[in-house]
Amino acid sequence: MLLATVDRPFLRAHFSGGLTNPKIIDRGPYRVVRHPRYLAPTISRIAFALVLASIIARFLFAFWMFAILRRIHREEPHLRRRFGPEYEAYAQRTARLIPGIY
Repeated sequence: MLLATVDRPFLRAHFSGGLTNPKIIDRGPYRVVRHPRYLAPTISRIAFALVLASIIARFLFAFWMFAILRRIHREEPHLRRRFGPEYEAYAQRTARLIPGIY
């Protein structure tokens, strides 16, 4: 559960001033990956599939990854439109989901 809550303080601080002047969050876990809220459940799904070592667990993991990657690919165009070149620069220097891999 620790991984699932690691980005909350950064989100809370970011949204405490309202949405009048939106900025990209690039501190804390967002410095390493663009979607830390999806990273923690992904790690738990990998562990689940490895511990069970069954075809069903692998299928569920594949389905989970498909759903998460689809969601990420739907969110990022919105972020690119909203923040423009600032988001492009952020995307170039930050991993999408798994540091060093994706």
